[in-house]
Amino acid sequence: MVNWITVFTFLSMFCVPLYLGYMALVACSIGLGDVAALNKAQSAMRNQLDSVNYCVERIQRAGLFCERFRKFMNYESKIEKARGTVQVPKSQSVLEIKDMSFRYDGAKKDTLKHINMKIQAGQKVAFVGENGAGKSTFIKLLMRLYDVTEGSICYGGHDIREYSTEEYRDIFGSVFQDYQIYAASVQENVMMQNVAAPGQGLVEAALEQSGFSERLNTLPNGLLTSLTREFAEDGVQLSGGEAQKVAIARLFAKKERMHIAILDEPSSALDPKAEYELNQNILNRAEDATVIFISHRLSTTRDADCIYMFENGEIIEQGTHQELMEKNGQYAEMFCCQAKYYQQNQEIIC
Repeated sequence: MVNWITVFTFLSMFCVPLYLGYMALVACSIGLGDVAALNKAQSAMRNQLDSVNYCVERIQRAGLFCERFRKFMNYESKIEKARGTVQVPKSQSVLEIKDMSFRYDGAKKDTLKHINMKIQAGQKVAFVGENGAGKSTFIKLLMRLYDVTEGSICYGGHDIREYSTEEYRDIFGSVFQDYQIYAASVQENVMMQNVAAPGQGLVEAALEQSGFSERLNTLPNGLLTSLTREFAEDGVQLSGGEAQKVAIARLFAKKERMHIAILDEPSSALDPKAEYELNQNILNRAEDATVIFISHRLSTTRDADCIYMFENGEIIEQGTHQELMEKNGQYAEMFCCQAKYYQQNQEIIC
């Protein structure tokens, strides 16, 4: 088609005028008025054919999008509809990853490679590493947003694929860095559902634990204050840090049935001091729940029971903060690079 269009354009724009000029000036078979009329006619025809060509191209492009949309609408997720064959444990259990690898569809190489890990119930674990190391992908696999390509993820002695997806995910309390604040009341944003009067005490406690109580006292309608102005002209627009605290309060509100708390950079909008206080608050109030958190600020990882450092989809170092500092590897190097920016009165010495 491209060759035909090229030939047609060349003939219509150059050859036709030359031929008409020859017929008028050399052969003297037509007049100059005929030349002008015929040239204008072929130009109009060329424009019409160009329009047809553009329409065909647009139809082909739209067809590609329609095909993708049709596939999306007809796609049936096996993960979301999985009902499971065994019951999820009612109490905290060991989370074990056995030689697990994962590759996105269409990718040429694995995003995660042969990960082995055993997280005891109630353990506080930190994942660190540079962007693109595979930390967030690993978290999504733990929550079974994807299924592993090789190996397995086991909880309570069973592969998580044996559980009902809905029941399994219910044991998680999670806050991700791409959290969302909805056009609803404060209490509905925390509980993610309608809240009756008896449940407001739980909401207030969760907001206090996330550090939002001071801001809550300034809101015109308290817990009933509408957030964002999407549906309410008098809605309140929170700052980035305030919105993050509301999102983190969802974690505390779910504390009673939460087995595993996942924190994927939940305090990125907070200053280092506020982030440290928030993480300490989460660790102290998580009680016996397992806590897994990702952070690029390594000052927040010092109290973790175990730290796993990711690089290119692999775990290259693991241990406590003290053990990794004594090892003097990449974790120690990264920690010292960050420490010099926060060092005050020689409190941090590398």
